[in-house]
Amino acid sequence: VDPRKAAVAAAIARVQAKKAAQQKVVNED
Repeated sequence: VDPRKAAVAAAIARVQAKKAAQQKVVNED
């Protein structure tokens, strides 16, 4: 596995998790 690809995948996962968390907060409000 290319370490750079793994780093990019991790960054994308973080962004998606952040967006999901923000949506969750909005939905709970």
